[in-house]
Amino acid sequence: MVFSSALTGLETLQFYAKLKRRPASECTALLDRVGLAHAARKRVATYSKGMRQRLGLAQAVLGAPRLLFLDEPTTGLDPLVRQSFYALVGELRDRGVTTLLSSHALSELEARIDQVVIMHRGKMVAAGSLDTLRNLAGLPVRFHLTVTESFRANAIYALAPLATSTESLDGTIELTCAGARKMETLRRIAGIPQILDASLVEPSLDDIYASFLHGKDGAS
Repeated sequence: MVFSSALTGLETLQFYAKLKRRPASECTALLDRVGLAHAARKRVATYSKGMRQRLGLAQAVLGAPRLLFLDEPTTGLDPLVRQSFYALVGELRDRGVTTLLSSHALSELEARIDQVVIMHRGKMVAAGSLDTLRNLAGLPVRFHLTVTESFRANAIYALAPLATSTESLDGTIELTCAGARKMETLRRIAGIPQILDASLVEPSLDDIYASFLHGKDGAS
């Protein structure tokens, strides 16, 4: 979004508040929420790219619209402001606001979304919850196992029946199995006393995205 460089951040937000018929008192609080309180009375011309992005976020959520569409909303934001932004989106969701986020920063969205739509060249490739897409993609799950010293030498052979592949890593064993066998494998792992600890690694949203777009021309 392009803002007038002659206005301050506060004046810019107050202008949009008038258009949206919102009280000017909301502007100061919103600027503080997106980390621009210190620059509220500075001209937008002096703002960095990241600061302009934050001002755009404040303008978008001003008045708590019922539907919010944001394209790459966290580009240029530092980690602290990014967390504040997602907290704000969460509050809006709890108040019934539907938020559509278009982003390539899939890892930061993974724990914050209800539904996913994967697009390729303007066409929908897949849609559903994260669990639904994991099942559709058929990607394997991984277990990172910490085992006793005496068991480590034979672990690959002992665990082979449980997995599609087993690999010895630095001090741990990585076991890979089909997603449909996750619970069966977990129960069998729990029954082996030589396994001291286990962590489950589900396919990430990045993995799912790559799986659905694999082989498609121009996938990025």
